Amino acid sequence: MTGPRILIRADAAPEIGGGHVMRCLSLARALAARGAQCAFLTNAGAAEAAPALARSGFTHASVLAALKPPFDILIADHYGISAPDETALKAASGARAVAVIDDLADRPHACDLLIDHNYGKTAAVYAGRLPPHATVLAAADYALLGPGYAQARDAALTRRASGGEAKRVLIALGMMDAGAATLPALATVRLALPDAQVDVVTGPAARSRAVLEAAAEADPQIEFTADAEDMPARMTAADIAVGAGGGSALERCCLGLPSVILILADNQEKLAKALFAAGAGVAVDAREPGFETALCNALIFLAGDPARRETMSRAAAAICDGQGAARAADAILALAANGQPAAGLKSA
Repeated sequence: MTGPRILIRADAAPEIGGGHVMRCLSLARALAARGAQCAFLTNAGAAEAAPALARSGFTHASVLAALKPPFDILIADHYGISAPDETALKAASGARAVAVIDDLADRPHACDLLIDHNYGKTAAVYAGRLPPHATVLAAADYALLGPGYAQARDAALTRRASGGEAKRVLIALGMMDAGAATLPALATVRLALPDAQVDVVTGPAARSRAVLEAAAEADPQIEFTADAEDMPARMTAADIAVGAGGGSALERCCLGLPSVILILADNQEKLAKALFAAGAGVAVDAREPGFETALCNALIFLAGDPARRETMSRAAAAICDGQGAARAADAILALAANGQPAAGLKSA
């Protein structure tokens, strides 16, 4: 007997980045491990913007008919989709139930289950925006991370606990480097920590790719990679990260990686500030002119205080354990089987 067919609606493009597709891939892998059959309905350029989709083995297309409806469950992860679109796509796909992934809480949804995996979120922020019967899975217990993060967690936390110098810095500010902050961040790291090795990662379609490749060729202390497939290992090897305030911040938390969190967009601000308040990172607003000064000060502060980095590592690791995709997958499969998620999952 085959498992339920699940349609995932998510896009990736230079303008919006690849985060929606990447977190849906994490969820799809967890669903597939439990017997589900997942297919992606995307924009036409999604596989080029997020090459992990092409490598994943999951069927993907930009036309619903090519994916051969009907499906059992629709999962929608798209800031441009709201209740009317979800209702229409549910009907067109033949789905019996709808799950939504959101973190904005700025529009109504016609769903049975909503997942908001950002730290500090509760069901209350969706009051009045969902059907009365909808279940909300909120906060970082449901962070949609790939399985490599949970697998690397013990080794990463053991390494952090050993202390030592800050010898390696990871810079990862999104697949598209949409805020064009990677190059100034790199220059700041080289100024603040001139002896450190710097690992710079973007996606292959990042507009800054050519200039970052040139910087790496000119400086043996810089390693540049486009489309890294081993991010858990890179995070484990790093002593400090400069990262964005989106979903990748939770990946860093899972591995206890002390971080300077750059706020690159409005939708990253709440998470970055919540992590800062929890002691899990230092938040710097990259939308502000001259943010490099604040970044430089934060890097010097962290590099010079191993005890502070160890404390930050413990605080970060307490936020996310890397098992969120498994929890979300179980709830979605219960929805497919029973018409409602497993009991006891609704957030306070």
